[in-house]
Amino acid sequence: MIKGQWMILFFKILLTIIIVVIFTCPIILFRNYVVKINYNKIENYIKNKRYFINLNNYLNSIGIYKKYLQYLIIILSLIFSIIIYFISFKIFNVISTSILISIFSFFIPYNLITRIYYKRKEKIIKLFPTYIITLKTYTQLTNDIIIAFRNAKTIEPLKTYVDRFNIYVEKGINVFDSLELLKKDIDIKQISDFLSSIQVCYINGGNFNILLNRYAKLLLKTNLQKEKEEQEIFSSITVLIILIVINLMLLFLFVFSDSEYKAIITTTFTGKLILNINILSYIFIYFIIKKFSRKGV
Repeated sequence: MIKGQWMILFFKILLTIIIVVIFTCPIILFRNYVVKINYNKIENYIKNKRYFINLNNYLNSIGIYKKYLQYLIIILSLIFSIIIYFISFKIFNVISTSILISIFSFFIPYNLITRIYYKRKEKIIKLFPTYIITLKTYTQLTNDIIIAFRNAKTIEPLKTYVDRFNIYVEKGINVFDSLELLKKDIDIKQISDFLSSIQVCYINGGNFNILLNRYAKLLLKTNLQKEKEEQEIFSSITVLIILIVINLMLLFLFVFSDSEYKAIITTTFTGKLILNINILSYIFIYFIIKKFSRKGV
């Protein structure tokens, strides 16, 4: 390879390093910030959450839970990660890079189920103000929240939880405990707060119509604010994706398109390090996007 080609390769590798630094520095700073302000929350999460428990809860919530299904998903995830390993090794011919990609790919099915779970929650939150207004039409007549829950109509996925509540009451479980079970089933803070207020109002014989009217306005306002935040998050995610695409184009069009450049990247220590840092930066970016997309749920 002549001197000019070495200079071109040097500048391309330098450009890649600069891009990686641009990616990773904000990520590291953001991570440190999140850890600093959420240390207790993260600590409790690590202590209390478990992979199997989460997977069971997610499957149950989205209505596809079957006995041993979680084990089948894990086995399929393992097979999928092994397949991805061999594909990655075929492309990069670097064991460490292939292992990184295969480890990440193992969690893809789990993350898809998680995504469906949170999307379902988001839909419930959007449906709930309308459902409260429907409840209000019945409490205006009788001030009986049980009759309101029994007669007010809604759509999936909220309908499933309302039907469960009505079944709890029909089975003879008292209203307070039925509402506790409903809070546990839905597991959404805004709705749990509302149901707690319903419990207090029921015990003290309060006016449900006033309570429902107040919460309907509050949740509508919260949903409008959340929609604005989602638009801002979408813009940020779009910028991140564009930067990833540019990085990949640089990597494949200018490095992997040339056999000599590819050999340097895939056979030398520095080249493998650059490649692995790139892969890790994509994984970090993915988790940042994941964190943003769950905001407010």
